[in-house]
Amino acid sequence: MSAVLDATPTTHSMTDQERSVLATRRLCEALGLGVVKPNELRRLTIALAEAAADEAGHNSDFAKHIRVLYERSASVKKSKVTEPSTRRKKMPEHPNLTPVGTFDESKFNPYGPLDPYILLQLYGIEQLPLALDGYSLTALKGAVSLVEQRNPGTKPKNCSKKDAVLEYIVQYVTGQGSEQ
Repeated sequence: MSAVLDATPTTHSMTDQERSVLATRRLCEALGLGVVKPNELRRLTIALAEAAADEAGHNSDFAKHIRVLYERSASVKKSKVTEPSTRRKKMPEHPNLTPVGTFDESKFNPYGPLDPYILLQLYGIEQLPLALDGYSLTALKGAVSLVEQRNPGTKPKNCSKKDAVLEYIVQYVTGQGSEQ
């Protein structure tokens, strides 16, 4: 069991979501499943919990290993909360967004990049800039990759400036950039 801990020494510095994605990828590789679609993640989670419960019931080392990982993630979270971060900026305050539509949940990938096309379906053209503005520049850069796939040969004027990235995404997701 300690080999698993040693294989990923940097997991203590990862967010819960990053750890979840990494663990899911490793599990899928070990099981030979390839990439599991978002709508199949629930089945995988249930199967994993059932198998872990069975194994922990008769393997005390396995149960201890789970407790160690669980305790470690709790202590990492506490230390992150108590230590002030100088890098984090306060998110801009915006009025509540009002959903004006729906989206196909089967196309939503919680482990993939931010999908501005889903935000467009959910909030409409008028609220799209406001919805996107709540995300970090890093998340928006992930969304840029999706926009570039649908609009080959395009890119933001300046990828290091949030305003330029936002402008690019809104322009091409709403269809206003295809006329240029």
